[in-house]
This record gives sequence, C-alpha cells and structure tokens, in this order.
Amino acid sequence: MMTDILNVRGITKRFGGLVALNKVTMDVHEGEILGLMGPNGSGKTTLVNVISGIYKADSGQVIYMGRDVTNLPPHKRVELGIARTFQTPRPFNSLTVLENVMMPILHFGHEPDVRGTAYKLLEFVGLEKYAESPIGKLNLAMRKKLDLARALGTKPKILMIDEIAAGLSEGEVNDMANLLMSIRDSGVTLLVIEHVIFFLRKLCDRVVVLDEGVKIAEGDVEEVIRMQEVISAYIGEVIE
Repeated sequence: MMTDILNVRGITKRFGGLVALNKVTMDVHEGEILGLMGPNGSGKTTLVNVISGIYKADSGQVIYMGRDVTNLPPHKRVELGIARTFQTPRPFNSLTVLENVMMPILHFGHEPDVRGTAYKLLEFVGLEKYAESPIGKLNLAMRKKLDLARALGTKPKILMIDEIAAGLSEGEVNDMANLLMSIRDSGVTLLVIEHVIFFLRKLCDRVVVLDEGVKIAEGDVEEVIRMQEVISAYIGEVIE
C-alpha cells in the first residue's frame, strides 16, 4: 500500500479575476517521482508556490505527512522537509559555489561540519571541482545542479523541481534525469514540474496534468499523453 507524503486538497488560487488554480486535488506517494505537466500558463508553478508557502491558497488544504501545513510560512515548511528549486537559479553571486551550498546548511541544518557536508553535496551533483569557483564560472546546467545541491542542503523529504530541463541540450537533459533518479534513490520524494515530455517519459512514475488551473488527467505517462483532453490542451505544442 502506497504511503502519501503530500496531499493537495481542493486548492484554489485567484489573482484578481483570474482563477489560476481551480479546486486542484492530487496525492504524492512517498518515494516516487511524480510529474506535473501542462502547457504554459496552466498553473504548474502557481501550485508549487502554494505548496511551498510562497502563495497563500484562497481555499483548500496542503497536507504534509498527515499534518495540515496550509497556513505555515515557507521557512517552517522547509524545516519540516519541503524544499523546491526555481525555474531560474538564484545563487548568491558574491559567494563561491561551495559557500552557496553552505548557506542553507547553516540556516536549516544541524551539521557539525558544514563545509564538509556542502562539499559532499557538490560531489553528489558533480560540481566538486568548481567548489572554490565564482558563480560566473558555471553554465546554465551547472547552475541548475547547484540549485539542487542547495535544496538538498536543507535535508528535504520532498523536493519540488520547477522546469529544470528548460534551456538544456538533450545530453544535459538526460544527465539531469539520471541525477534526479539518484536523488530519489537517496530517499527524497520528487515532484517534477516540467514542460519537456521526453524528460517526463524518462523520469516519472506517474504524471498529473493541469490546463487553465484545472487537473484534467492523472496516471501513467504513456497513457496520459495519449488522452484526447491532454492532446487538446497541448494544441500548438509538440508532444513527442
């Protein structure tokens, strides 16, 4: 029997007259990689912002490991084990690569060897040789890996990853997929918000599809992308 680590219940979020999320409900099973897909503007990032506490839902609940966290501020959710990355990496440009990873460990962790722990995370994501380098030495794929290392520094139980494949080459996308599977294998549940279909095919156990703020499909990747309502949502975009 699957154990749920996260339950989203009837989440609605409005921005003025725009309903960005309309009664969205989904479950994330512990230990899985769940994909959250949909065309541009479908509400994927808004949902992540609600789950992480950046946005406050107008109605509905976010349940994490059986606890209602709907009204908790973002830093309290991180302390409980809910972490996320952003579409655009946000490193501290004045710090070295290693120092960037040390920051969340210092803030949220209880590690006696902060520097050593940060270095091990850089090794895990393949950036150890850049440890003492400035951020400017990193390309986009490396910056995204650094974002993962920083998120892992908070010791998450669930990590939400927002469009990490965007802007990467096919080889970099495959490399990133392998890294994410290694993170899952280390004991972290993943919610992967993504627009790149072949990335989701390679990576995910299940997918949930949003369109105009409404959940329109859920299930196995190959089954879902062949559903007529999903194809209709992606009209003008390539599903391949």
